[in-house]
Amino acid sequence: MNAKYFPNVSEDQVLLINRVLRSISEDPAYLDAPECTYSTIVKDFFKARGASTLGGSKDLFEGDPVVAVAHQVQVLINDLERFGQALGAGETSEKLQYFKTKTVLLEKLLTHLERAANLKQINEFRSTVIAFMDEILTKDQITIFMRRIDGVLSNDQ
Repeated sequence: MNAKYFPNVSEDQVLLINRVLRSISEDPAYLDAPECTYSTIVKDFFKARGASTLGGSKDLFEGDPVVAVAHQVQVLINDLERFGQALGAGETSEKLQYFKTKTVLLEKLLTHLERAANLKQINEFRSTVIAFMDEILTKDQITIFMRRIDGVLSNDQ
């Protein structure tokens, strides 16, 4: 079995690397700027990490926004759990603060996840009703129906 090697990496170096990765995510042409002084090896390293860790500049809410919100809530819950598992045994105050924060955040995130699920069901129901109306009713009947529904909704408020 090979001995593990842990080179010295300072927190400052990690912060600098994260700053470069963030700059790449904000501006994909960041490394190609004429004033960039990095060598080809460094540029290739950051280009590979920028594409794999940041996923490019993909819109997180592309497609169905309800599904996207539900997905983001699940990602946040997973990230929160990973962060808690990464805390060391000697970090007692951090763990205590983590559990306090986790409790509050989980309650809020689950509320948002439930809302997203409810919105998805409402949208599916609405789509089904509209498709059914288009198949069965004439345009005039749809207009009459919509006016009646609008009257019911405005009377409830």
